[in-house]
Amino acid sequence: MKKNIRKKIAGFMIMVMISSVVSNCFVSVAYASEIDGIEDVSEDVDNDLALDDSSDLISGEQEETDTSETEDLIEDEIDSENESIEITDNIESDVEEDTNEEDTEELKENDIDDIITEELPVEDNIGRDENHIADETVLGAYGDVEINEKTFPDYYFRKWVSGNVDQDHNGYLSSSERKNLVTLYFSGNKAIKDLTGIKYFQSLKKIQCSSSGISSLDVSGMNSLEYIDCSSNKQLKSINFSNCINLFDVCCNENAALESVSIKGCTSLNQAQFSGNNIKELDASGLMNLEFLYCQDCINLSHLNITGCYSLAYLRCDCEEYEDEYESQISKLTSLDITGCKKLIKLVEKTERTGSGWDTYYYYIGYEAELYCNEKVQVTYTKIDPQGIGLNYDSITLQRGESKNIIATVVPEDADDKTVSWSSDNTSVATIDQNGLLKAVATGKANITATTVNGISKTISVKVVVYPKLLVLNSTSETMYFGQKLTLEPYIYPEDATERNITWSISNKDIASVNSGIVKVWGAGIVTVTAKTSNGLTASCTITILCENNPLNPFADVKSGNWKYNAALYAYENGYMNGKGTLEGKILFSPDTAINRSQFVQTLYNVEGKPSVAYIQKFSDVKEGDWYAKPVTWAEQNGIVAGNANGTFGVNGTATREQLAQMFYKYAKYKGYNVDVVSGSGKRVSDFPDADKVSNWAENPLNWALSRDIMSGKGSGKLDPKGSATRAECATMLRNFMNAYKDEIPALKSTLQ
Repeated sequence: MKKNIRKKIAGFMIMVMISSVVSNCFVSVAYASEIDGIEDVSEDVDNDLALDDSSDLISGEQEETDTSETEDLIEDEIDSENESIEITDNIESDVEEDTNEEDTEELKENDIDDIITEELPVEDNIGRDENHIADETVLGAYGDVEINEKTFPDYYFRKWVSGNVDQDHNGYLSSSERKNLVTLYFSGNKAIKDLTGIKYFQSLKKIQCSSSGISSLDVSGMNSLEYIDCSSNKQLKSINFSNCINLFDVCCNENAALESVSIKGCTSLNQAQFSGNNIKELDASGLMNLEFLYCQDCINLSHLNITGCYSLAYLRCDCEEYEDEYESQISKLTSLDITGCKKLIKLVEKTERTGSGWDTYYYYIGYEAELYCNEKVQVTYTKIDPQGIGLNYDSITLQRGESKNIIATVVPEDADDKTVSWSSDNTSVATIDQNGLLKAVATGKANITATTVNGISKTISVKVVVYPKLLVLNSTSETMYFGQKLTLEPYIYPEDATERNITWSISNKDIASVNSGIVKVWGAGIVTVTAKTSNGLTASCTITILCENNPLNPFADVKSGNWKYNAALYAYENGYMNGKGTLEGKILFSPDTAINRSQFVQTLYNVEGKPSVAYIQKFSDVKEGDWYAKPVTWAEQNGIVAGNANGTFGVNGTATREQLAQMFYKYAKYKGYNVDVVSGSGKRVSDFPDADKVSNWAENPLNWALSRDIMSGKGSGKLDPKGSATRAECATMLRNFMNAYKDEIPALKSTLQ
């Protein structure tokens, strides 16, 4: 008996090879190439032993060959032996029991493989989705995936993956190889039973597996998936589409064994077809984008949840019912809750229920919405009232004659009636129509209110103004001398403009200031004063500032515009520092020459107004009658300076930068000024890379000078505390010192104006 079975199998294989019967294709459209796919197995013969139709992929249309002749030949061959043979999934084990017989013809799995699967050509990078990254929860770790029994348990699916997706044929799927697969097509193929491993292909956008041999399908969480056709699968029992957030269209009709479907979390789903299935329940609740749902002739469907399907406009849940003495078919669906289905609720409210010809009743309102259900189905709903309202403005300012759209947002989103009414409490100032179009009529204020159908309201304030259209100043160019003031007056058009505030600014605050249009100058140079309205109009005046009675640069060695110029001019003009001679009629200021200790004390003595002082010899190198005797005596008597340990003052010794800070600090204390280090302002000694070079006695005076912008670092970014101070640096520190205390001491302020 077993020997005859083997003969029949061998004969059958020959017939298959002779008739060139190959399977329907299983294709990745992503590769866009002509592919001979896995061959289909006949429904009447075990999938390991029989093949079905072939398909032409070049045109994209399947051309089925008639296999009836082949099947008849097989049946005749078996009948000629007058034996009845049942081919089951266990036939391979039956054959193996007799492998020791000499006349045994081995039936190897690889022999079938050569017919079922060929190595298929692939075009690289066509349809590739570079932006998608495979789901790490599926892969375990992002990287290459080995093709084996664990990753792809189904032999024929695994064989196809090896031949068509593994482009370098190394037994592994790289990230790029997985990304390349964007479409799977194996409709009509019954060889593949299990699609475990499909989640490795997270770039898949389209799957067509109708009339196939699969018994379950789990594509949950495949975020690139947009379309699935899994209709007419006789063995298909469960489908999981949950959390496929980009899934747009599902066609899943006529699966007689299908009992379980999940579409939860498919937030983009627009159309779903589940007609003719054996499902008992379907939960589509909260799918806000679902417009079309078909589940007619699902005779066992007893629970359909569509609450919150805000966009649902077409629903079929009707069944053909009959009952006679032989058989009956009665729908189990008796109630339907359409709460939150705005279009269906409107349909039910505004139309009468009408009937069809076979005990199916439906509601109908043209293209806007359609609902089909059986006569016994009780359609109910609970209206969802608005619970809140928001507007796109809290307050708004408009130009007279301007219009603006005010947008109201009613919550919750699935409220049945989101109608809003609009009103203005001052229509002479602002009006609003029932579409939310706000118009500014005249200057003034108004309140605009939006109200829902159940009385919830939201109000915004509206201010209507007239902005300036033109701004000019009474002067666009001026020349000023030290000590002068200038008043700039703005002119605004139109005269009835309500927004007349002006903001003033000046280009160089070191030599001039502006306040409410009043300009004061204290340094030579050129500045621009700018006036600006609240709506951005500007007008400017350029001012050239010259030394009084000496409009030209008085210095031969300091160029106007150089950072040293204004400080040198300030010290010279106020009599605090003298020149070092003349050249061709101009003063030599010698800005880069180091200043010594006696010269600096003389400068402070000049600032103080050269007070009278009785000479008392304190230092061996300061004699009565010396030009620096009175300044040194005054400074020593008032605690501003101290001598050296050897009893000298060091009259010709170069003054360092930290010594200048120390003497300025002591002078400020002598004057009774606030010498606290200003918190949160300026730099500190610790901010400089050479902070370790600062003498302990100089740290506090330096921090004081830095915090009040009397002193700053040098161009190299260092503080250089022990470096020699130049005449220009001394003049700059002097001017900064005066500026730092000008608001506290009127006498100092006058020197800067």
